[in-house]
Amino acid sequence: MSPDDRLAGASRATLVLDEAAGGELVTGAVRDVSASAFFLSVEQPPAVGIEGRFELSNASGIVLETGAFRIVLSQPGVGVGVEILHLSADSFRPPSVSLEPRALAAGAEAVRVPTLLHGKDLEDVFAIGIDLGTSNTCAAVDEDGTPRLLTTREGERMLPSILSLLDDGQLVIGRAAARRAVLYPERTVYGSKRLLGRPYDPEVAREMQGHFAYPLVETKGQVFGAALGSRKLSMQEVARQLLAGVRASAESQLGRSVEYAVITVPAHFGESQRAAIRAAARGAGLTVLRLLAEPTAAAIAYGHERDERTRLVVFDLGGGTFDLTLLDVTRGRFEVVATGGDLFLGGLDLDDSLAGLLLERFERDLRVSLEPTPQQVARLREVAEKCKLDLSVQPKTSAQLSHFAEVEGRPVDLSLTITREELEGLAEPLLERMLTITSGVLDGQGVRPQDVDDVVLVGGMTRMPAVQARVEAYFGRRPNLRMHPDEAVALGAARAARAGRGHQLVDVLPLSIGVATRGRRFLRLLSRNTQVPVSREFVLPRSEGAPDEERVPLFQGERPDASANEYLGSLVVSGMPAGAPGGIALTLHLDAESVLSASAAMAEGGAPLTVSLDRQRSVEHVLAELGEYDGPSYEKPPVPPRSALARAFDRFRSLLGR
Repeated sequence: MSPDDRLAGASRATLVLDEAAGGELVTGAVRDVSASAFFLSVEQPPAVGIEGRFELSNASGIVLETGAFRIVLSQPGVGVGVEILHLSADSFRPPSVSLEPRALAAGAEAVRVPTLLHGKDLEDVFAIGIDLGTSNTCAAVDEDGTPRLLTTREGERMLPSILSLLDDGQLVIGRAAARRAVLYPERTVYGSKRLLGRPYDPEVAREMQGHFAYPLVETKGQVFGAALGSRKLSMQEVARQLLAGVRASAESQLGRSVEYAVITVPAHFGESQRAAIRAAARGAGLTVLRLLAEPTAAAIAYGHERDERTRLVVFDLGGGTFDLTLLDVTRGRFEVVATGGDLFLGGLDLDDSLAGLLLERFERDLRVSLEPTPQQVARLREVAEKCKLDLSVQPKTSAQLSHFAEVEGRPVDLSLTITREELEGLAEPLLERMLTITSGVLDGQGVRPQDVDDVVLVGGMTRMPAVQARVEAYFGRRPNLRMHPDEAVALGAARAARAGRGHQLVDVLPLSIGVATRGRRFLRLLSRNTQVPVSREFVLPRSEGAPDEERVPLFQGERPDASANEYLGSLVVSGMPAGAPGGIALTLHLDAESVLSASAAMAEGGAPLTVSLDRQRSVEHVLAELGEYDGPSYEKPPVPPRSALARAFDRFRSLLGR
């Protein structure tokens, strides 16, 4: 078979740039492939003249050819023309990455990839599907080939993802907690999924505090949590309480024990967030069969299992997060091609903007400047959400809050009319961010909107007419609205949880994983949208007299400055002969759910070494050892303007104990 014939089915390529160019991995869709050249679609193309090694693979992830390349054409925002210098039958192996030991940060906890079922036969497993949402959580079961939602103990399909602390120290969740949000906003946790598993960062806390009535604090493990009076709860503990409540309701309704679940996560959740969900589930007495990306779950629920290939976009805009996922579906095989999203883009943001508008108009009409209390802000949020829902089905609505404030010693009501046009004006910045992400995902794969066969809308915010209109205008086709947007993800998870369904789920890494080097430079080792499972190996050089332990700081994200990405911890490699020269072959593994693990061996001789993950030191200490950022300049994402609601929180910050 000629090289041209062998490469005819190539659809993806991975470039490993030479060390002079930073050793970076670049992955994307390819076209015009021949034995002499191909074109690679990438968002940030490497410069002309850069050389390295490449891997070409087909849509199923099978490697067709490897070899050496040179960049001969670079078009920003489009891609690169790649000249094939020579083909090689050798297995694909990225070149060694030079990391000087003195440049490595100390950090530190332990690498693990838990065995999920410990050899248990899947046919013997009964499991439910759980959609752990930012605003609401729901569960479903598929016992006879037809998935159905399970109800809460109060008979509702949705469990509000809210937790509240009672005066006696007890914690309540769901509707009981939601009823306390107005009277006790400082002791009621909502929106916790946005910060679940994230390492605590004071700057991020300052930026995000305006969205929350309760104080954001650092909790055990240096992660985000909530201060409810004198008690601190991590966001992982909030998730544990919600999952435990879902499990108890399911067992009561089904009349049997529930020990296993498929739990959905935003497609762009990183390693830390996924690990936090697994830990929360274990604490709730659940074994996670799989963490399933929410868009993939929605695609399964929609029943895209035809024989012919369907190129599908799942547009998932919920209360707190936005996901845009491109999938290829054929005969029950759901293959994620690319994904993107924003953890801080959703209905809660629009609620805040509308609540801020209501506050500004109230102050303007009465010519006063309020010092609003947390209770007043909670009431504004509540009426703003109601107005948002009303305006999805009618052109205008009224916001009514009796005895909202006291002005000159007398109670004053808030009574305002809001139009759909006003709401859509507030939503415009969110819609622009949403479509920018959409374009980035499709352009990165060389896919045009008209190449998409179907567009599925998921998440409560997709009920908004403006969202539907913008999606329809972008793709040039009416989106698929066949299923309930709040229920599709849980129903898809239930179908995936039923043993014997035979779905083949192929995912991608949502965010790049790499190491931080001297000068805080982020070196990608596993690039975003790389198909998983996958392993990559690189070599840590060691000089004579080197210590018998090496520390390698891991980060996840897309920015060249490691401090702008998320710190995963520092790999601690030990067991080397003290003072002995020779490199360390370190391998990063990602399983089919993008769960990370690592292994190491001596580069010469292959003697195995011990690897653990240490996160005891704060990210600030880790970054301090790396020094100031000295890499190339890059465009930082714009910081959204602070809403009137956030400014109101600033005015009563002292009430929150700061």
